[in-house]
Amino acid sequence: MIDAGDKARQRMARKSFAHLSPPSPRRTGAWPMWVAGTLTLVLSFLITLWLTLPAKPPDAGARSTTQSGLSDRRAPSAGR
Repeated sequence: MIDAGDKARQRMARKSFAHLSPPSPRRTGAWPMWVAGTLTLVLSFLITLWLTLPAKPPDAGARSTTQSGLSDRRAPSAGR
């Protein structure tokens, strides 16, 4: 039978070795969540950059056509 003295000794033993006990599950389970969150943010940022790449600049022929003085509204050889 356990008496009051035994209970007190057990409590004191738990308190004196509390610094040797393993960390709480909440504390040890936090690092995988931090790693997963960081990887998610980095990958989503890189995928966004990949999906929104700017268009390639037009080649020389297309560039000269867009910079010409002619417009599509009026044909160059049409008379009034």
